[in-house]
Amino acid sequence: MDSKKKAAPISNGNHKRQLQDNDNFVMLNPQFEDLNKPDTFINHIEALTKNKITPHDEILNKLKSQINRVDFKALANPQNIENFKINNKHYLVITIEKLIEIANSNHWGLCKNHDFIYIYNSAYWSDIDKETFQKFLGEVSE
Repeated sequence: MDSKKKAAPISNGNHKRQLQDNDNFVMLNPQFEDLNKPDTFINHIEALTKNKITPHDEILNKLKSQINRVDFKALANPQNIENFKINNKHYLVITIEKLIEIANSNHWGLCKNHDFIYIYNSAYWSDIDKETFQKFLGEVSE
């Protein structure tokens, strides 16, 4: 270190040490937009409202339209075990895994908490009738 330069002290809780030449650090130089200009607020509001939020009642139909044919036997039996018998639990788990995968790719969510099922539409959660969801699962697993 140059003898004319003083090392800057670094404080981390109770420990203090001098900044050394070989220390890795990044200088922060944030660029903020001028909040005195109305365009700054307008641009931010437009950016926040640009994403169209899908109504909860449309999400199940959109999920159904995006699901592709699934090879349940291959997914349930990846080791190709002979005489493997696929049962209803395999169908249910694989169907739900695929639905969650599609929902996540659309920034939606599916959740079961206690006895309630919830759908997230990128903005907020809403509960869904259990019978409606069971009917939906039956339709997409066909």
